[in-house]
Amino acid sequence: MVGGETFAQAPSTFSQDYRLWSPVFMTVKLPSSFLAYVEVQPRFADLDEEGHIDQLLFHPAFG
Repeated sequence: MVGGETFAQAPSTFSQDYRLWSPVFMTVKLPSSFLAYVEVQPRFADLDEEGHIDQLLFHPAFG
C-alpha cells in the first residue's frame, strides 16, 4: 500500500514480433580536423522470404 492506494498488476498483452534491428556505425575523419559520424539502423520486417526493411533510423553528425 502506497499513500493509501493499492496497485494491481494488469496481465501483459506484449507479443514478440521477431523483427530484427541491424545497427551500422561509421566514423570518418575529414580534412581540417573535422569528424563525421553516421548511424544507420534498418529494421527488417517479420522473418519472411522477402526480408524487406520495415523501419529505418538514420542519425548523421558532424563535428
